[in-house]
Amino acid sequence: METAHRSVKRLIRSLGDLGRDARSFGWALGARGGGPGKLLIVGTPTYEPWHFTAHLADEARRSQRQDLAPTLARWQIAAGAPAHLSVSVDEVARASRDCTVLVIPDGRDDGLLERVSDAHRRGARVMAIEREGSPLDAYSHEYLRVGSDRSEHDYDLCQHIVTAVAPVV
Repeated sequence: METAHRSVKRLIRSLGDLGRDARSFGWALGARGGGPGKLLIVGTPTYEPWHFTAHLADEARRSQRQDLAPTLARWQIAAGAPAHLSVSVDEVARASRDCTVLVIPDGRDDGLLERVSDAHRRGARVMAIEREGSPLDAYSHEYLRVGSDRSEHDYDLCQHIVTAVAPVV
């Protein structure tokens, strides 16, 4: 476990200010405490953040942080999909005070913005990780922008930092 912590620290240092921002974002995600609530993760119709969701689920389980066990909200649900893969993106619009909505889009989508706006208005905590500035930052309580001048690899590393740091707050 200590080796993993050193590895994350090395990743943070390698990204400089962006790595420190990703660490702070992860701390903010993890600081929601062990109370009841739901963590919804959502992308866009062309991108579902499976990789991030799977890593956070593993880290939450390892750290016994049920409050960080994520639910992936999906734009299209396959017929007969198991319950844990059958949560509609419409759930985001119904999110309220006991929910955190973490948005990881691959671009702008007005349907997503509308749902996030509804969640924000209902009192949900909204967080976003994205490549470009967008209207999402107006609805987000915490926002991690990974500029388009950064590589896709850096974007992925930021997501790994967030999932590694969140459960250890």
